[in-house]
Amino acid sequence: NKEFTKIIFTENKKEQNIINIRAICKDSEGKIWAATDFGLYYQNDINSKFIKLNFNTATLILSSMTIDSSGKIWIGGFSSGVKIINPVTREFKIFAESNLPNGLKSNYIIGLYTDNNGLVWIGTKYSGIHIYDKKIETFKLMTTRDGLNDNYVRCVFEDSKNNIWFGTMSGGI
Repeated sequence: NKEFTKIIFTENKKEQNIINIRAICKDSEGKIWAATDFGLYYQNDINSKFIKLNFNTATLILSSMTIDSSGKIWIGGFSSGVKIINPVTREFKIFAESNLPNGLKSNYIIGLYTDNNGLVWIGTKYSGIHIYDKKIETFKLMTTRDGLNDNYVRCVFEDSKNNIWFGTMSGGI
């Protein structure tokens, strides 16, 4: 039998605002990270409390996370684009919506995934899938014009044969 430990996240000490946890990951140093409706939290070790990492952004609702091949944590949010955090230094950079040809076309990020080749796949609300190649530091966009079932991409997965699968809002897989 497996025992479970219950940890309740709250935004204030009165425990009135219970936090919705949308994604969890573990970095290379063993820290647990949680993307929530109130921002990003991390835990230094299994016995410590979670600590909130403050961003200077208007929207704190985070929706998804992935760790790239260099150990950086990518976090997507509702209307806040993509944040890439170095888990050691806590420094971060932001990719926001851009009109540049190889830029991110949406700030509404729903799903993130790092594949076996180190590409980061970014599912968006109504703007399809963006693929970030850090070797050339650009985004490639795929939409229904390219054969995607739906432009609302909720999740991304890679199977054992390196096929990439997308879960979409109304167009299936």
